[in-house]
Amino acid sequence: MESKSHENTSRLGKRSPSLHVRHATFRQMNLDDLRNQVLPSNRKLNPHLFPETQMKTAAQHNAEVCGDAYVKPEPQPTGDWPIHPAKPPKRIRQSSKPLLNKLETEYLAVLARTEAVRPETIVAQGMRFQLGNGIWYKPDFSCLSKGGSMWAIEVKGPHAFRGGFENLKVAAHLYPWINWQLAWKVKSQWNHQTILP
Repeated sequence: MESKSHENTSRLGKRSPSLHVRHATFRQMNLDDLRNQVLPSNRKLNPHLFPETQMKTAAQHNAEVCGDAYVKPEPQPTGDWPIHPAKPPKRIRQSSKPLLNKLETEYLAVLARTEAVRPETIVAQGMRFQLGNGIWYKPDFSCLSKGGSMWAIEVKGPHAFRGGFENLKVAAHLYPWINWQLAWKVKSQWNHQTILP
């Protein structure tokens, strides 16, 4: 009874003997004891703290998993021959992606057959118009009509997002001498709308 009452009095400010023992054992532990208590997953995540844990190569891992049935030898560089040949340097930046999407390609054929347009003047995404400081707009097609006026045509699919219509309206306002057109397809029919300045 007295020992329990002695331990209970420790709550009033005195140290309990068990707490004192825990502090003493913690002070006696060295860095190696702490390293031994770390989980293996933490060792793998921190190889810089545990130098004895080294990352395995793919060949070592495959040998452990598959046995010694097949171990692919790692290539050894010989002389100045590179393992991966360097890509030749490019002096001019060029894109190999197609310029037009499927809908725009389909409309290009329709536009080339339009009687009011001079087909040799059709330019796909070749003209930019400045809308503001650092803001540019590039219509899908620009061309000259047979009467000599310039046309700029924006092609939109069924799911047109914000931004395309606003830029088209601003461009029509800033460049009123250009005939701005919006083209879209409903089922198999192409529709056109003139954008007013």
